[in-house]
Order: sequence, then structure tokens, then C-alpha cells
Amino acid sequence: MVSKDPIHRFLASVPESYKRLVRFFRNPYLHLESSNDPDLEYVLLDYIAALAALGAAIATIGTFLPGYLEIDPVSILRMDMFLVLLTVNTVSFSICLWLASAVILAVSGLKLHGAIFYQGIKAYALLNIPVAIVFIIALNRIVVIGDVTEPTGNGDLVFATMAVFCAFALSIWLVAIPIGKYLRSKYRAAIAYPLALVVLVISVSVNPAIASGYFSNVIDKRAVCEQYVSFRHGTEIQEGMYNKDCLIGQCIAAFE
Repeated sequence: MVSKDPIHRFLASVPESYKRLVRFFRNPYLHLESSNDPDLEYVLLDYIAALAALGAAIATIGTFLPGYLEIDPVSILRMDMFLVLLTVNTVSFSICLWLASAVILAVSGLKLHGAIFYQGIKAYALLNIPVAIVFIIALNRIVVIGDVTEPTGNGDLVFATMAVFCAFALSIWLVAIPIGKYLRSKYRAAIAYPLALVVLVISVSVNPAIASGYFSNVIDKRAVCEQYVSFRHGTEIQEGMYNKDCLIGQCIAAFE
């Protein structure tokens, strides 16, 4: 008997979701007609399954990070809001991807091209992994150095470089190449693939602006300030030169 409990149904469907995501990673083909994609009806379910796995992985990895990083960046994340931010980024990216592609394809006649929007959702289900890694590294840099562009050490630089490279490679493989093939139905290859890269760049450029607007909602301000004060002024506090609670209060006020 199939459980009517939606949670149990979701958990039972998770293995199939991961199989579909693996299949999509291996062959991110973009169907010319949405009705030809047998996995299209599961896009939302697969995205939620991927997001849940990412949240669980971040929480698990967070128990080991303090031994490798100067602070514990995962502990200052409001995980629920962070996952919401990733979802907002996913939807905004997919909408831009769809709109930019639809404009390019409008010369051949008006058509919905909904498959492109769903391609963005499926792609970001996997892209969220390196995006989350970069975000956590950025949090560590902000607290330790105060500059998101400055690495805290060689390990930071290596992991950040690997994450950015993975994000770039996944973007090309999951988005640019499939959209390029999709555009070839109307343009020759020499035009279709450069246009696909333009569409990708336009779509990706929207997310940093959105993320910056929600950044303060994603972090626990008190946790950030406690770690910042302890890291920057730990010695002075122990020597009685500064009052820890006062510094934390000033730090929190700076966020307002």
C-alpha cells in the first residue's frame, strides 16, 4: 500500500530523483518540445531532493570545518534562509535564461520555449553545490580578513578555485552547450553557441545583485559578531582591554 503521507511519499521518491539528476548530469539534453522530456514533470521534486541533500551535507560538513578554517562559517548561516536564497537564485537564473533565449528565438516566431526554463532549474539543482561552497568560503573571508576577495591561506585559495572552476564547467556543460544545441534549430553552429554563452553570462550576472540584497537575512548577526570579536580581539579580551559584550553589541549595530 502506498503511503498517503506526503513526507513519506517524498522520501520514497528521493532515490529516483537522484537517479534522474545523475542521468541529467551525464546527458543534459534540452528537448525541442517539452512534451518529449519524460523527466520534466519531476523537475520540482528533483530540485527539492537535491536542495535537501545539500542542506544535510552542509550541516554535516560544518562539524568538521572548525578544524580546517579559522572560524565556523556554517554555524553563522541561517540554513532555512540560505536554502531560500539558493532557490530564489535558481528561479531568477532560470527566468533570465528563458527570457534571453526567447528573445533570441523570437525572430523565428513567438513560442513559449518552456523547456529552457526547466533546464535552468535542473542545472541549478547541481550548480548549488559549488555555489554553496563559494558562499561558505566567502563568509570565512569576511570574518577573518574583512575582504571577500582576499584568501585566508593556501587551502582557502585551492578550495575556492576548485569550486569556481566546477561552477564554470557545470554551467558550460549543463546550460551553454544544451542551449547552443537548442538554438541550432534556428541558427548555424557558429552563431548558436556564442549566443548561448551570451545568454548564460546575462543569466548568471543577475544572481550576485539578488544575493547581496538578501545577504543580511541569511546570516545570524549575533553568531557572526561573536566569532568576529573572538577571532579579532580574543587576546585583548582575555587581558581585560576590551569588553566582549560591548564589542559584540557594536558589531551587531553595524549591521543595522
